[in-house]
Amino acid sequence: TAPRRPHTTYFGRTTQPPSLRGFAPERLLDPPAAVRDDLFHLRRRDDEEVQRYFAAENAYAARKLERLAGLRAELAEELLGFAREEEEEGVVWVKGVDGFEYGER
Repeated sequence: TAPRRPHTTYFGRTTQPPSLRGFAPERLLDPPAAVRDDLFHLRRRDDEEVQRYFAAENAYAARKLERLAGLRAELAEELLGFAREEEEEGVVWVKGVDGFEYGER
């Protein structure tokens, strides 16, 4: 599990200026709400301890998922098969006015 360090974060009106622009001051909580977040330090990606923790976590996940490599390849091939079937059936992708693409036959 991740190392925990006591930390309290405040949401709402504080003595420090808000870090995000566009806040409507009247919508800020007053008094501010205090939230305890003992994993807050994991946001500091330049911290060497945090980097070591995530590297160890990623290595653990890779070891645990190793046995599923064949299944992942099989599922990827199956999904590609569906895509090939759609291409063969003449799906035409059309760009909509909203910026999304839509498939038409």
